[in-house]
Amino acid sequence: MGRKRVGKIALYVGAAAIVLVLSIGGFVYYRIRANFQNVVVKQKETILSEDLARMRMSIKLFAHDRGSPPQSLTDLVNADYLPEIPEDPITRRQDWQLTQGQYAPSSSKATTGIVDVHSASSKKSSLGIPYSQW
Repeated sequence: MGRKRVGKIALYVGAAAIVLVLSIGGFVYYRIRANFQNVVVKQKETILSEDLARMRMSIKLFAHDRGSPPQSLTDLVNADYLPEIPEDPITRRQDWQLTQGQYAPSSSKATTGIVDVHSASSKKSSLGIPYSQW
């Protein structure tokens, strides 16, 4: 085998090794990035779920204590049922969808106000359910 031929083989082997290393590196990067994005989504969903539960409990307590539901989320903050209106982790704004409805305590007539709260996001969750239906 001539010196030129050995040099070409070494060049091809080196090029193949570089392509292989770059391919493996790209695949690893893709997997790490995908896993990181999944972790971020799960974290946002956990925060959303906790915030919704906290606001719903505050709405119920407010309505029970005062005999009528709040008219706004600000009412919950002003009456110290919530420390602040949380930011929706999906939309990154305080733009909650409020459900108005009747509250009928057993001792008096029905009144109208906020009875539920949902995310304003139209995106689907990791479960395939729109956040607005949580």
